[in-house]
Amino acid sequence: MLARRLSDFKRTLKSQENLRRSSEMATINALAYAIEARDPYTRGHSERVAAYSVWVGQSLGLSQKRLSVLRFCCKLHDIGKICISDNILLKRGKLTLAQRAQIEQHPLYGAEILGDLEPVRPGLSVILQHHERYDGKGYPYGLKKEETSIEARVVALTDAFDAMTSARPYRAALPLHRVVDEIKENSGSQFDPRIAKLFLRLVECSNPSAFRQNGTESHSIK
Repeated sequence: MLARRLSDFKRTLKSQENLRRSSEMATINALAYAIEARDPYTRGHSERVAAYSVWVGQSLGLSQKRLSVLRFCCKLHDIGKICISDNILLKRGKLTLAQRAQIEQHPLYGAEILGDLEPVRPGLSVILQHHERYDGKGYPYGLKKEETSIEARVVALTDAFDAMTSARPYRAALPLHRVVDEIKENSGSQFDPRIAKLFLRLVECSNPSAFRQNGTESHSIK
């Protein structure tokens, strides 16, 4: 009888925990959609960043558990922007230094919003570090090289890739061959060179034309 009661109690606790997590996930996803809904030009951005990041993570040999956390946290990487006012977040012109400083707080805001949620905790570095740079000139902490997690270094690249290949109010989407050149040029400074090289190989395999200019192979990865 006691064993049955213990078993029933454990099932009840597990069910309550599942409901709690389900509620947390629904809330988090609602917040993620809310931030993208504020700006139609970034709609779908987080989903694309998640897809690109998992694509790279698989090639890096990350475990399924890490890939699952990576996908989840990518969808939430910009959640801190919900704390930024619309007149800054949606501004079409150049930001002032003070406005830029506000934007650069969004990883910290995101970590504060999500830090107590169990599903996010293993991948919190993605939220905090996806705007750090390989050369240490990023934000919010100015971390460099392997001071950031490999997942965050992946997202730093895939986030920039999606931004460059998406239309914005102030410019059209860049042609893929231009984006390839930008990634090459910033490999070792903005981006982890190993990840940049791997990502460009994946892009080349999926879209070889991005690596040809005027019929030549001038963009090919060596």
